[in-house]
Parts: sequence; C-alpha cells; structure tokens
Amino acid sequence: MPQMSDKANDYDLWADWYDTTEGDREPYKKFYSGLVDTATESLLDLGCGTGVITTAVAGRMDRNGLPARVVGVDVSEQMLRVARSRDPEIDWRCADIRNPGLDGQFHLIISCFNTLQLLASEAHVAQTLASVGSMLARQGRFAFDIYQPNWEYLARAETDRLAREVKTQDGRKYEIREDRRYEPETHILHLGWRLYRMGGGNRSLITEMHYRLRQYSREEIIRLIGNAGLRVLEAFGNFDGAALDETSVKQIYVCGLP
Repeated sequence: MPQMSDKANDYDLWADWYDTTEGDREPYKKFYSGLVDTATESLLDLGCGTGVITTAVAGRMDRNGLPARVVGVDVSEQMLRVARSRDPEIDWRCADIRNPGLDGQFHLIISCFNTLQLLASEAHVAQTLASVGSMLARQGRFAFDIYQPNWEYLARAETDRLAREVKTQDGRKYEIREDRRYEPETHILHLGWRLYRMGGGNRSLITEMHYRLRQYSREEIIRLIGNAGLRVLEAFGNFDGAALDETSVKQIYVCGLP
C-alpha cells in the first residue's frame, strides 16, 4: 500500500514539469476563489502542490489591510519549492495531510485536484476528514473535488496511450504517455505517466511518475464525510455549478460543521 513518502518521491520528480503539463486550471481557481467571502480570514490548502490554486484563492482574500493567514500543505518538498517561488509570503508546510500538525482554526479549508484520491484507503481519508473537522472554524467551510468513478473506463487497461500533448510558448512540444490498470480488490487506479520531449521525429524521456487514485462512489464519500462529523452543504458535478448525478465526471463538495 503506497505511503505518503512514495507520493513525495513521485511528485518531486515531476515538480518542475507539473505546471507545464497539468492543463487549464482556471475552472478550479474560479470555483475555489468563489468560496471566499468577507468572513474568510484564513485559508488552508491540503495538498497544495505548486500553489497555483492556493495563490489564486489567497488573492481574493481582502482583510482591509490586515494580514490573512494562508497555509499550504504538501508532502513533496520539490512541489513546495515551486510554490515558494510563486508566493514567498504564504506559509508553505511539508507535512502529511492526514495530520498536518497545525495550530488554530481556519475559515476555509480546500483540497483540490483529486488530492483525497491519492490516499490509499478509506481509513486514510477518514483521518484527513477528522483533521479537517478539528481545524475548521465554527462557520467555516471545507471544499474538495474528486473524480466520480467511470466503471467502463476503469475496466479498460491500456499501455503507452497518448494521454496529453503539450506545446509551450517557446514552441517546444511534449507528450505524456500513459499506462493504466485498475485493481477492483483495492479500488485503486494505477496510472504510470512518462513525459517525453518531441523533436526531429524522435522523443526523449524527461521524467516519469505513478499516480494511485483510490475510487470513491458518492455513497462512500458522503458516508465518510458524515462519519467525520461534517455535513454536506452543497454538491456539484462540475465547476460550472451543475448538479451532481450519475452522469457527472467530478464530485465536488462544500462541507461545514453540524
């Protein structure tokens, strides 16, 4: 079973290429920034990565000239290195999101980009949600997104599939090739990604990483939320505010305390 240290190693290798390869995150930035209101005095981002979403949300926080508390937590020191270069004023912490070891409470806690699915078991998600409950201010909100399982897609193993093509502003071209297999007994989707630089009819390997995404049905994740002493305030199937139903690609939840 993968541990948080395994994820650190994978993301450390990918950190310098993460922002180049992850595509359009504007819908994420718009949604999570939209959760900021006049009562949002503090922000915690669990699994902040390179800080793209963290900094966007923090930029919406206006404390009338007073400093806001903004903390980004991630297990990868190299991803945090990129985040610190993006905004050195934010408190970036290298820690396990299941128990980040932070003092005080937060008005807004977020966990974006399917981060909770990187936890290998229900028990690990339960730990994280319990930590969220202990850190969430009385009228605070906790928001996160994960994929809704697509069982037809999961049933098809593939090797060396072209997952994504990327062209940078300087004209360089890259490909991400993917190996994919799903383990029904563990509910974990294994994704192996290899990043290649393209040129002259050839491709050269730059780096690679492995994702392990635990799949959660709506019923499972709602049960875990409730068991942690949280309640669902809103649920969406996409960042445009569409209702969550069986056809949704995403599961997006905004939660609070009872």
